Amino acid sequence: FHRSNGYVGNGCLISGRDVIFPDSYRGGTTMWCMNNRSLTIRLDEELEQGLEAACADTGLSRGEIVRDALRRQLQLMRFERLRRQALPFGETAGWLTDDDVFATVS
Repeated sequence: FHRSNGYVGNGCLISGRDVIFPDSYRGGTTMWCMNNRSLTIRLDEELEQGLEAACADTGLSRGEIVRDALRRQLQLMRFERLRRQALPFGETAGWLTDDDVFATVS
């Protein structure tokens, strides 16, 4: 391949060093690239059974479900961190509860 950005055929794109394949290559709904990293985790039996049940229910792979769960957890952690940072400013403005905020913005 050449390494500049562009189309390489069969719906694949090159972006820098990564080859990005469309969802039709794996039957999913998102784009993905070959420059992924791997992570090994240990699961207790209950968590593994729950993961297998989720795979059977949704038709998604273990990796897809775990990546989605990790994305959601990271977003939640970021939200909680930002909320903690903003809380003193809200208290200064007199916003002590969610109702105080809703009353102001509604």
